[in-house]
Amino acid sequence: MHDVVIVGAGPVGGALALALADADLDIVALDARAAGTPLRADRSLALSHGARLIFERLGVWPRLAAIPGAITPIVTIDISQAAPNSMRAPAAIAAACSAASSAE
Repeated sequence: MHDVVIVGAGPVGGALALALADADLDIVALDARAAGTPLRADRSLALSHGARLIFERLGVWPRLAAIPGAITPIVTIDISQAAPNSMRAPAAIAAACSAASSAE
């Protein structure tokens, strides 16, 4: 019997396993991929600033940053499944902010 069973060895499960590594617990991480199966290279992963802070505390971020091309900024976002009118709100907010700043 294990003290902790982590279901899913993706970014969250992996981070939890790292965070608990020094806790003197018997930990097992389970994943649907077979052992040794490479991660899918065709998938992107976007991390929030909070996730970056967690990875920094775990010592993962500096090692990732040292790999050329491993970390890149998001420069554009394509919302491919958005409803046609869903982009009106951000434009209206931007216009209101612009008007407010020019009035000051």
